[in-house]
Amino acid sequence: MGWRWRILLATLCVEAVVVATVPVYGAGSLVAVAVIYWLDLAFVTVRAIMRHLVEAETPVLQPPRALPQFRLLEDKRGTLTVSERLPPVYLRSLPTVLFSTSILAVSALSTAVVLTVSAPARFWTDPMTPLVLVGGGVATAAKSWLVYTDNSVNGRGSGLVATKRQLLVLLYAPLLYLVTDITTAALTEPEMREAVVSLVFGVVVARLIYAVYVSRPRSAKPELFSRVNAVLPDSQPTSAPTQPLVPEGKPLETAQPVSGSALAAGAVNVLTTGGVVDGQFSDAGLHLRVYLLFVLVPGALAAVTGSVGFQILLVGVAVFAVVVWLLGTLHMELAFGKIEYRFYESAIIAYDRRLDEPQWSIPYETIEGVAVKRGLFHSPAWLDAGSVTLELTDGTVPMVDEQGRASILFLSEPERISKWVSSHSRDVQRSS
Repeated sequence: MGWRWRILLATLCVEAVVVATVPVYGAGSLVAVAVIYWLDLAFVTVRAIMRHLVEAETPVLQPPRALPQFRLLEDKRGTLTVSERLPPVYLRSLPTVLFSTSILAVSALSTAVVLTVSAPARFWTDPMTPLVLVGGGVATAAKSWLVYTDNSVNGRGSGLVATKRQLLVLLYAPLLYLVTDITTAALTEPEMREAVVSLVFGVVVARLIYAVYVSRPRSAKPELFSRVNAVLPDSQPTSAPTQPLVPEGKPLETAQPVSGSALAAGAVNVLTTGGVVDGQFSDAGLHLRVYLLFVLVPGALAAVTGSVGFQILLVGVAVFAVVVWLLGTLHMELAFGKIEYRFYESAIIAYDRRLDEPQWSIPYETIEGVAVKRGLFHSPAWLDAGSVTLELTDGTVPMVDEQGRASILFLSEPERISKWVSSHSRDVQRSS
């Protein structure tokens, strides 16, 4: 395999704009360079998000449980077609996508605040600043496209480096604050101008050297590099979860979650940091909600007394709560909103009508017990419903975080379904 010239060209696109900022800003060029490199990192995150959604690439990093999670989608089979003009997306990638999107949003907000508060006034008043920002955006977008086309031709290696770059985005705001502080000092002390310009060119040269290194033919890379790359997590798309066996013929019985179950379950799941369906809770998420409560109560009192700062904070917390609740509702809707439980002669199948794919299968001979459960987590909030839980033999018991794959959720007549499953499983076990 020859040189990966697209990688070199992609790097040159960005570094050319970086070098052009030096004659424009002089000692103040460090801020513009930092902004351009943030755009570069942002496109790295966007590329990772698209790979997860469209190609179901294996995530190298598991999202922390403190964040709102689409945990029930991790084993989801099938793809969702949003539009005929767009490729289908893999729902099982949404937990990682939400994590990456949260990182990018936090970084964008914190970086914008630092720029607004700490960047020298000269940077904002310079008439070339809009042109530099637009040029940086175009250059980083062109780089992203060239990297994408190169990966399509030559394939990708480990996703570890890309993951580290995504995490680096979180640390960008304090780094940018340091850069703005150095720039402010350089503008007031002319002798620091040469040091700033040397630093910019040093970073550019280092990035070019790295681009040359990664664009070399794979046969030319050291043996040690090949060994290290072999043990790193592979970022290539994974195969879909194993397709469950679906019996032939028509089902003897069918059941569906009651209307509004996704809305109610989403609200309970968000308030309790989990618990719905799989009984899994998040200690970190609970701590986050307690902290928000300590903000909400004083904020409400301050809003009554007319404190503008606390009113803004209270509105922010309220907006955050609404967004998290909407995400929780979307989570539950995608997880089981269109699930139909089909009871065949030999097995129970959970079939997602939205994705047109079976999700899991439980043969009757593996069922040892059937129970109806109600309450907050099995019949959330205002639902007049219940869930049927299945006790399975030792060899077929799901993992702790997969209990939803052994439950028939939010039924309007759970007792009837429970009796039907219990009776039919006994008949099957006797006949076998």
